Amino acid sequence: MRHDDLVLKSLSLSRKETEMTASLCLARLSLDDLLAQTLAQPFLHPDERDYYDSLPQSPRRESYLIGRYCAKRALVGRLPNTAMDAMPVYPGVFGQPVLGSAQCAGVQISLTHCNGVGAAIAFDERQPMAIDMERVSPLASPRQTEAIKAQLTNAEIAMLDYFGRDSQDCSGTWIWTWIWTAKEALSKVLRTGLMIPMPLLEISRAWHEGPYLLAEYVHFPQYKVMSFLWRGTVVSIVLPKRTTLRMDFDGLMALP
Repeated sequence: MRHDDLVLKSLSLSRKETEMTASLCLARLSLDDLLAQTLAQPFLHPDERDYYDSLPQSPRRESYLIGRYCAKRALVGRLPNTAMDAMPVYPGVFGQPVLGSAQCAGVQISLTHCNGVGAAIAFDERQPMAIDMERVSPLASPRQTEAIKAQLTNAEIAMLDYFGRDSQDCSGTWIWTWIWTAKEALSKVLRTGLMIPMPLLEISRAWHEGPYLLAEYVHFPQYKVMSFLWRGTVVSIVLPKRTTLRMDFDGLMALP
């Protein structure tokens, strides 16, 4: 496994006088790398292993493995004395990840994966968070862009058109990918997934802050989203509006 295929980071969160930490894992690993890792340092709980074995030979196996691997590495960042295979992550009734170990009391996990890249963040349940990622495709078709636009409000489209024109990415592809991750990450915090009307996830405003693109929501002003580029993917982390998140690692790129 190459060093640049994996990022483990302890994140500092502050809210007034309260200081907490979260643990972030970003990984780009092939199925062969993941299978080798299961032998070198098992990370699947027996229940997870049974589920994995029940999956057909397909990209679903790779997606499941990288999602669970990132989740376990992030959890170990918060619970360093706990074995990865002793912390099962079960799917909730709405597909949300639920921790099944008493050792994880007070800790929650959010995970995401796409095309061989995965991410997870482990955090204190007192400061709800969620993560989502999507690969930026320079070959995205106009049909794909139009499909995303159809889910947006007129105000959002006007805002994204402005960001697209102001970007070095002449196609503006990244901005449509970004807003999708921002909405999906919020839906994870709300524990609804994308099963609610999309206008409820409307972005109110967005702005650059250092290497990050930050945004707030119309109907959920208690949350904000913090986004960046990593390995050709847009990564978005939703957290409470008044919480400050500090992180710094190699490989992070600014959104245009």
